[in-house]
Amino acid sequence: QSQKTGNTIAVISECKTTMETPLEALETDTINAMTDPKIVSTSHLTYNDREAIQTKAMGFMDGIAIQMSVVTFKKNACNFIITYVGRANMVVREESSFENFLKGFKAP
Repeated sequence: QSQKTGNTIAVISECKTTMETPLEALETDTINAMTDPKIVSTSHLTYNDREAIQTKAMGFMDGIAIQMSVVTFKKNACNFIITYVGRANMVVREESSFENFLKGFKAP
């Protein structure tokens, strides 16, 4: 979490689940954590040598306007969700930190 803005990068992984969950469902569940989410952009890409979805969305949490970037992918029987979340007016200030994190992140 950024000391300057409160923007947060988080990684969630769930391994060896008994159900096969589509990437789209993982992404939708994450974005629906916001109230009144609006998709800004969605793209399919290769990330960590796997099919992935990257989505930017805007919405509200506790009445505060936020922006969320989500990268969802699967690797070695694990689901990965990487998020970057912050106040809508602060997210762009440290977006390059999230991009650098994505470049350096290697799923096991």
